[in-house]
Amino acid sequence: VTTETPFEVIYVGCGYNFQAFLTNDGQVWSAGSNKYGQLGTEADAPGEEGGGEGEADTPGDGETAGMGKGKPTEDLSAFISPDMKKKADDLKKRADVYQPTLVCQDLLAGKRVASVAVGGMHVVAVVEGGTQVYAWGKNTEGQLGTGSAEPFRYGPTIVKNVGRENAVKHAACGD
Repeated sequence: VTTETPFEVIYVGCGYNFQAFLTNDGQVWSAGSNKYGQLGTEADAPGEEGGGEGEADTPGDGETAGMGKGKPTEDLSAFISPDMKKKADDLKKRADVYQPTLVCQDLLAGKRVASVAVGGMHVVAVVEGGTQVYAWGKNTEGQLGTGSAEPFRYGPTIVKNVGRENAVKHAACGD
């Protein structure tokens, strides 16, 4: 039995009811509340606007309100409107995570994160070399810098016009 870990946690940032961890191999992990997408563990669908206003209560146990436990074995699309399906999917994305989970690797594939900053309900990550910056979480005041008015993002989204000509060394976040 070996107790060796494949990486070391080199930074821990705490937001409002969530944490983000940066490892020495350039990966970002997160745990806690995901009400506004601040864990970054889900990819937003292409063209998706990050969901609703982010004020609805979400079940903390991963259940979708009104859907019961377990997964349905039959296609229920005839009984659920597309709008209700989107709301149910949105609730699933917002489920709390009780152990560190890797931030969506589909969006950070092949990139090594050098620095992470944690705000109250959002995260900013600077890619090694400082040529790209990603952000995810709550965006009601434009704090993600994505150039969009969407209220939140569930996965890393590139920050527009930052880090291209002048390398970004560090990021900082407020509430």
